[in-house]
Amino acid sequence: MATTLAARYAIRPLKYKTDWKYFVLAGWFWAMMLPTVTTAESIPHGLRSIGTIPSVFILSAVGLMAIFNFVSKVCNLYWEQIKGWQRKLITNARNILAIISVVSLISQAYIHCFVVAANDTKYFYAFRSDLTTVSEYLKEHGNKTNTYLILDKFSAMTVDYITTADSRNPENPKNNPYKQLNPEDSWKLTNLKFGDQLVFAQSSLFDIEKFKQCHPEAQLIREDRNKFNQIVMTVYVIGK
Repeated sequence: MATTLAARYAIRPLKYKTDWKYFVLAGWFWAMMLPTVTTAESIPHGLRSIGTIPSVFILSAVGLMAIFNFVSKVCNLYWEQIKGWQRKLITNARNILAIISVVSLISQAYIHCFVVAANDTKYFYAFRSDLTTVSEYLKEHGNKTNTYLILDKFSAMTVDYITTADSRNPENPKNNPYKQLNPEDSWKLTNLKFGDQLVFAQSSLFDIEKFKQCHPEAQLIREDRNKFNQIVMTVYVIGK
């Protein structure tokens, strides 16, 4: 309906002056869709269309309001004919349904977030909870001279943020105490020396085997696990 009113305003703006708000909403929606529809799929992902969220909810509310007004007019025609216990019964039923709806929505959100998601391994990995463990370790034990973080550049942005101690002074040596290295290149390190440590995150655990084949002198000194007993971080140190 809102799209129709927007089109009507675009064609005859002087006649339908009050429809300008629908024109703005429709324009907002399609303008924010441009980054999605003009680029290849999955580059990078749905965040390109995040600007459409407010307009989508407003447009949905406009439609719901129109339906509500229509239903209210129909109900009002019959409401005056209902008297006594029937009216009271309908009123109580309406109130009970409203309470049930609100409680159901709140319960669903709570259960999904704090019960289902909190006990699902896929959510823990999807939100990269392992990077918090890695970042805390690096802040305490990392060093730019001898610490290698085996992690892809995209995921490393999270670690960069958490391990930035002084954002106003990028040259502060306490910032990001490590050297980032792509997982597929970890085995190529040829200049490792005694005491160098390599930190593998959960997403780079599969690269450990090849790294160990090329660097048998590496010794496992730490292995952290999450609540599901999954390994989320391993630390290797180059021995003699």
